[in-house]
This record gives sequence, structure tokens and C-alpha cells, in this order.
Amino acid sequence: FQSIVGWEGGVHDQKFAFKSLGDDGELIAAVTGSKIRVLSMFASCDDINEVVSVYLEDGTTQIGPKFLVGALVQTLAYVNEADQAASNVNHIAQLPPVLLPFSPAGWCETTAGAALNAEFSAAITTGKVEFMIVYQEIP
Repeated sequence: FQSIVGWEGGVHDQKFAFKSLGDDGELIAAVTGSKIRVLSMFASCDDINEVVSVYLEDGTTQIGPKFLVGALVQTLAYVNEADQAASNVNHIAQLPPVLLPFSPAGWCETTAGAALNAEFSAAITTGKVEFMIVYQEIP
């Protein structure tokens, strides 16, 4: 647990949160009169059936870039030399975790009184995206 000086000149305590989501949802609840500033984040996905994009939101407004999570298994159909239908499973390598290293200035922040949410391009069918976030509540 450590305190740092925020841009507003006051001392703000750092907090952390862990959240596991299979679809759009709230990462950090809104705090009346305060912004949520993301200082660092780790996100990984254990779904082996699809790749989805995820981004952070200020309520419903995108405040960070989209990042891809998950892995994808594809079955490719083809006709072989004997004119028989066949298939081949193509494994796309699992995407590495998303890591935003610690930045005292922060990576993004919500407006005062808004929740920090995650928006998915599609629901994840067999797994979750797990988030670990270090943040500050800025009055």
C-alpha cells in the first residue's frame, strides 16, 4: 500500500480490484464526486474458443484502446488429393495477457461519478477475462 501525489496536488491512496467477466460489465463501481484513474492493469483470458476485443469505458463511453484477448481454434475444410472431404484444425496461438505497467499519471480515467466498465465485442462462451487493476479515486 503506497500513496502518491496526484495531478490535482493532493495525496491519493492507491486501491486495487480483481474482477472476472464473461461479458460487458462493471470493473469498479462509481464513486460519487470522484473520478477513477487507472494506474496499471493486467487482463488475461482463458477462453479457447474465440478471440474478443475488450476496452475500458467511462460509464458507456470508450476511454481506452481496444485490446484482443482469448485464443481461437479453427477447423478448415478442404478436399484432398483423392477428392474426399477432409478437415484440419488450426490453432491460433493464445494471445498474451494485456499489461499496462504502472504509470503515476494514469492510463485513463472516468468522469466524476462514473463507473469503470469493460465492453466486450462478444460474450465469451467458455471462459472469462480476468482483470487486476490498480487505481485511484480522484475527487
